[in-house]
Amino acid sequence: MDLGATLCTRSRPACEVCPLADACQARLQGRVAELPQPRPAKTLPVKQAFFLVLEDEQQRLLLERRPPSGIWGGLWSVPEFVSLTQLHDWAMQQALVLDNLVCLPPQRHTFSHYHLDFTPVTARSQNPINHVMEVEQRVWYKNDQLNDLGLPAPVRRLLQFLQSCYRDWE
Repeated sequence: MDLGATLCTRSRPACEVCPLADACQARLQGRVAELPQPRPAKTLPVKQAFFLVLEDEQQRLLLERRPPSGIWGGLWSVPEFVSLTQLHDWAMQQALVLDNLVCLPPQRHTFSHYHLDFTPVTARSQNPINHVMEVEQRVWYKNDQLNDLGLPAPVRRLLQFLQSCYRDWE
């Protein structure tokens, strides 16, 4: 018999029917309400990322399809980098000139096994090159098309927030 699951529960201990009540140290010490103690909260690791929200002259956003396996598998997302240096290196490799680069306040998204602290970085590109469009995994989308796409929840919230800010500025 599993006494901890049936009789000696944290919320409602049933000492009056417990076969071990006479020898129970919690009962003898008057600590029934304290024991058993809850498990300590699990400390989740934290991963850092930079999300590039890149807009072109036609107010389209650059989105990438994530790999089919892993976090957010197969969904569309903004380009993600582990550092600003990696972001700048990627832009140079793509021959993209980034204007008006702005780092927004970091945000947190929690998964079951880790926290993702991401810093949104907004930028404009005056020279979106065509070969970006030709790759099936990377496409420029108009804002009104975003609602039809499979986007990770924190990316969708970020894009909706930026769209609302943009509308407020107009």
